[in-house]
Amino acid sequence: MTSPKSPSALPDSITLTRHGAAIRQLVWAIEMMRMGFYDCAVTLAGAAEGMARENPEGLYRTIVDAGIPDELAVTEYAMLDEKQRKRFWNIQRDWLKHGGPTHAPEMTVKRNDVELMIARAITKLDLNENNIPPAALPSLLWFYKTYSQMTEDELAAAIEVERSKGS
Repeated sequence: MTSPKSPSALPDSITLTRHGAAIRQLVWAIEMMRMGFYDCAVTLAGAAEGMARENPEGLYRTIVDAGIPDELAVTEYAMLDEKQRKRFWNIQRDWLKHGGPTHAPEMTVKRNDVELMIARAITKLDLNENNIPPAALPSLLWFYKTYSQMTEDELAAAIEVERSKGS
């Protein structure tokens, strides 16, 4: 993290696009996860996912619309309706976002839940919009490299292909 600046050195305001804000939130979600601040990471990744345009091929939509896999047919998850399944997939994000007397007084946030929330946000982002700032690429590449089967060169090539589609 950068060292704190005095208030007089900070800008009076910043102007963002929805996509730009989502990218910034996602980058900091990845960095917070890498530091072990899972609560911050889930909150930021959830915000990034909410800022991105709906993507019918995104991971969250795929999970919710997929129905019940055979492996879960005999579990409590199988008995949940669509609304309850959405609540299930968002439990950490919603607890951190809303809190309040109807929520449990304590929550355990697991790393795999953070990874899933970040992956959900990434799959909603349009990487061919040509406005992913170069400063965001190291964090995004780290996440892809760590959690996908692609090599760094393959990832860089895939991002370049996506960017060229937008030109």
